Amino acid sequence: MVWLRRMFWSGILISIMATLHARAEDKVWLSIGEFPPYFSSKLSHYGVFPHIVEEAFAVEHIQVEYIFLPWKRALQMAAEGDYDGTPGWVYSKERAQQFSYSDPVLNETKVFFHLKSLNFDWNSIEDLKPYKIGLTLGYFYGPTLAKAEERGDFLFERVSTDLLNMRKLAAGRIQLFVVNREVGLQIARSEMPAQDAANITYHPKPISVDAQHLLISKNIDPVRAQFLLDSFNRGLRKLRENGRYDSLWKEDIGGPGP
Repeated sequence: MVWLRRMFWSGILISIMATLHARAEDKVWLSIGEFPPYFSSKLSHYGVFPHIVEEAFAVEHIQVEYIFLPWKRALQMAAEGDYDGTPGWVYSKERAQQFSYSDPVLNETKVFFHLKSLNFDWNSIEDLKPYKIGLTLGYFYGPTLAKAEERGDFLFERVSTDLLNMRKLAAGRIQLFVVNREVGLQIARSEMPAQDAANITYHPKPISVDAQHLLISKNIDPVRAQFLLDSFNRGLRKLRENGRYDSLWKEDIGGPGP
C-alpha cells in the first residue's frame, strides 16, 4: 500500500508541476528596438517582424509581450536571461553561444540606393571603385564589402545613421548608399522631402541576402527555452502553410516579398 500512496502523490506532484509550467508558457517576453519598417513602437503590431512572431506564437496559444530598448541592451538583457529572447538577428558564432536560433523568419536584402540620374549597374565588387559609397557606423554588410573596406582602395564613408546617408545621397555627396531594401524605402517614403524621394531608386541586384531569426536565450530554464523554440517554429510553419505569412508581409510592408 505504501508504494501505491507514493505513486499517487508522485502523480499529483507531476500534474501540478506540468500545470504550473504550462501557465508559465502562456506568455513570452521579448526585447526589441527601433528599426522601421521591421520594428517600431509607432507601427501597427510594432512592425512586420513582431507581427509575424506574435501570430506564430498565437497559433500555439502563447501571448507575446514586447519590451522596447536600445538594440545593444535588448540583446544583452536577453542573453542574460532577463527576457526570454529577442527577434530580428542574423546568425553569428558569438550569438550562438548565448542563444538558440529559430527557423528563418525573414530574409534581409541589402541593396545599393542611388539617384535615378545615375546610370548605375554592377556585376562584381570591382565595378564599385568609381563611386563614393555611404555606409552606417556599426553595421556589418557581409564579407564581400568588409574585405573591400579593409583593402582601402574603395571610396567608403561611414556616418552615424541611415537617414544621414540618405540625405547625403539626395544631396549628391555620395553616389551609392548600402541599406536594407525595405528600410531604405521606408526612409525615403517617411523621412525625406517628396521631391528628394522621387529622385531616389535602388539597384535590384542584392549585395547580400541574410536570414533573420528569433533568438531564445540559453540563460532561461532550458525546458522553457526548448518549449518556446519548438512552439514558435511550429507556429511559423503553420503560418507559411496556410498563407497567413504572405498576407502579413503584404499587410505590413507591401512590395517585393521577403
